[in-house]
Formats: sequence, structure tokens, C-alpha cells
Amino acid sequence: MMTLVLTVLAVLTSLTVLLLLRYNDPKRRRVLKRRHQRVKGRTVWLWSAAFIPGPILIGVGDVSAFLCWFASLTVIGWILAWHAPSRGKDE
Repeated sequence: MMTLVLTVLAVLTSLTVLLLLRYNDPKRRRVLKRRHQRVKGRTVWLWSAAFIPGPILIGVGDVSAFLCWFASLTVIGWILAWHAPSRGKDE
């Protein structure tokens, strides 16, 4: 049960950060004709935050939760990158 709780918390944390990265992506903003923001420093911190649950899960000693988190992070990243933005609206 604890593995499931840790995995869900880690996935939700990384999902939130990946969504922030997706909506602040300069290429996506250009396609949607939105104002470009300089977010270079913030992007590095967001990418770091997306991977923070990994070392925490390993540090806790729950390797199965780490593997589930890492696999779902990969799948979620591909799903978010797969869906192209529509012009004029952001989903």
C-alpha cells in the first residue's frame, strides 16, 4: 500500500511540473502567438523539480515505486509531447 501511495504522489508531482514546462515552452507559445517569456533559469529549476521524486524514492528504499514512477514519467512525457497545439487555443 505504501508503494502505491509513494508512486502516486511522485507521479502527480512530476506531472504538475511537466504540465508547467509544456505550457511555458517557447515553441508552443510561438505557435499559439503568445508573448515570449524569458524562462531559461526557471526551466532548469522545473526540470530539476520533475526528477526530484526519483532520488527520494530510492532514498526511502522503495525501488518498485521508483520503477513505476520512472516508467509513468516516460509515458506521460511522450503523451504530452505527442499532442500538437491547436492554433488559437491552448488545451
